[in-house]
Amino acid sequence: MHNLYKNIRFGINSTIGKNIISLYLLQISYYVLPLITVPYLVRVLGPEKFGLVAFGQSLVAFFALFVNYGFDLTATREISIKRRDDKEVSRISCGVWIAKALLCLIGFSALLLMILFVRKMNEISLLLIILYGIAVGNMLFPNWLFLGLERMKAISIINL
Repeated sequence: MHNLYKNIRFGINSTIGKNIISLYLLQISYYVLPLITVPYLVRVLGPEKFGLVAFGQSLVAFFALFVNYGFDLTATREISIKRRDDKEVSRISCGVWIAKALLCLIGFSALLLMILFVRKMNEISLLLIILYGIAVGNMLFPNWLFLGLERMKAISIINL
């Protein structure tokens, strides 16, 4: 029994154990927090305005996906392979941020065109522009860098 306790304690204190715990806590919060916030928002905003916010969030989620463009997979892999070479990590990071910034500008231009040509979207243009901050946040947040360097605790704290 003592060895089991010692092994569990060793596993929790290891880098992998800490990363696993951090990611589990983050995932649990993704399920628990909406259970608290969504009923409150529906009551405060009303069904119609909450629907507009949900539409805006879903549209901007597509732009955020476009901005990420798979960097969470490819850049993470490159960073993890070359994590000991600071110059190479810096080169990869700069390249990813430049590419994401260009994709973010393209996405924002597309959003502005949609607002210009679609009457219903023009009516909620301020909401859509504000919500585009989600895509900008995805561009700026180096999730792929923290994953590649195996610093999941930082990702969990910042996302919470």
